[in-house]
Amino acid sequence: MKKVLKRCIAIGTSTILLISMFATTASAQSWNDVNAKAPVSNVACENSANLVNNSSASDIAFGLKKSEMANKVATITENDQSDPTSVTSDDVATIQSYINTYAPDANVNMYLPKKNPKIGITPMLAGDGSSKFLNLPGQVQLNDYYCGPETAYAILGGRGISTTQAKMATLAGTTSSGTVMSNLLSAMNSYNGTNGNYFKYAVVYGPGSNTTAWYNTMTADAITTLNGGYGTVYNVHMVNTPGSARLAGYDTMVASNIYHYVAGEGYNSTNTSNRICDYYDSNNEKSNLGTRHEQISFTTMAILTDDMSIGF
Repeated sequence: MKKVLKRCIAIGTSTILLISMFATTASAQSWNDVNAKAPVSNVACENSANLVNNSSASDIAFGLKKSEMANKVATITENDQSDPTSVTSDDVATIQSYINTYAPDANVNMYLPKKNPKIGITPMLAGDGSSKFLNLPGQVQLNDYYCGPETAYAILGGRGISTTQAKMATLAGTTSSGTVMSNLLSAMNSYNGTNGNYFKYAVVYGPGSNTTAWYNTMTADAITTLNGGYGTVYNVHMVNTPGSARLAGYDTMVASNIYHYVAGEGYNSTNTSNRICDYYDSNNEKSNLGTRHEQISFTTMAILTDDMSIGF
């Protein structure tokens, strides 16, 4: 299976926009300056050969298997939230198997807060969801195509691992066209064992058909990863059509497409019908993001990642 990240060139009367993770102008104008211009008249997209994701069959299988196990863990966690007594020894064994395989420095209590209230988590009302916020130490990305390296930098920093955006870019093979997701995760996984941390990040691709199944899968994958104390990678695609899904702060777009990585740092599912997704947005062309610790619904994040992928 191959997944292609597109390089898009938006052509207007006086401005050329290169979309490699997000829009920038050829004359290095600010995002607000670009938005003040007349709408772009045409967008031509071409596949960039150096951004073909050469994920091996074994890597894809690894991601699907991890996703399957993460979804099982998420279901057990939800059962724990509504009725801790419903969690069986087999459920605990399932969680332990997930930990042994993918998160050796985690523990079962991280996924069963109500069954194990002594770990300092306030028990919630029956039926309520849980929440987690890692407060990742993100930075504004150093240039227009460093959203991938910065996302990795923020996630690793959240585990107490010191690196730089430039080093992550080198490890991930980042070019001016962007970063391939599988390469980014490999770069992160290269820190396996550093400071007692273990990273076995995997990629799972969306179906591109905006299904409920994708929402359920990516939400469970993200929440399970975050409950273990690890950040997630959201590979998003925004399109410039009326009413389309957007990240926070992208209410207006001139370019037809924006591809961008953001670092997932938390969630709040207290209201299970409207789970909130926390993430850090490093976009150096955006001055309206405040602290850059942003929130949208998981429903929106599922749409944004549907034809792309998540790293978890």
